[in-house]
Amino acid sequence: MTEGVNVSAAGNQRGSLRLSDLQGRDDRGLVCRKCGCRHFYTIYTRAKPGCILRLKECRHCGQRMVTRERAG
Repeated sequence: MTEGVNVSAAGNQRGSLRLSDLQGRDDRGLVCRKCGCRHFYTIYTRAKPGCILRLKECRHCGQRMVTRERAG
């Protein structure tokens, strides 16, 4: 048993293990640029002509980003 060493799902040794390393390797969807997490809260939603703006916040580190979705 090795203590103090985290091993990612791919078998590489490194200092930390992200939740995204344990989940399926799916490149679709949002990824936090700060911590790599794929889980977000929607803080704010606003409908604009032709699109919907959403303010999202990472559940892990609190990093915020704005997304734009085309309506229709």
